[in-house]
Order: sequence, then structure tokens, then C-alpha cells
Amino acid sequence: MDGGDSLSTKFSMKMRILMMLHRQSTTILSLSLSLPLYRLFGFHPDLLQVFGSLYQDINRSTSFYFNK
Repeated sequence: MDGGDSLSTKFSMKMRILMMLHRQSTTILSLSLSLPLYRLFGFHPDLLQVFGSLYQDINRSTSFYFNK
């Protein structure tokens, strides 16, 4: 009985983390799209780097929680 409880708790924690990460990334994306830099130059190299590292962080943290 106890094992099932902890499993469902772990799952809901994963979902909460995923939703939080998703919300964060969409906020960052919409902010960067509204930057004047974007309108002038397209994607700035620094922005691409930020998105690359953000994507890696999300991948790392989700795989970390799902492989537990």
C-alpha cells in the first residue's frame, strides 16, 4: 500500500515540475520574441545559446525525474 502512495506522489511531483518548466520556457520564448533585437536581426546568437542551454536543462531535469 505504501509503495503505491509514494509512486503516485512521485508522479504528481514530476508533472508539477514539467508544467513549471513548460511555463518558464514559454514565458522566456514570448519575451525573447518581443525583443526589438529579434525584429532587427532575427535570432541573436546569445539568445540561441540561452535557448540551447535551457533546452538541455529541461531535458536533463525531466530525464532525471523520469529515470528515478
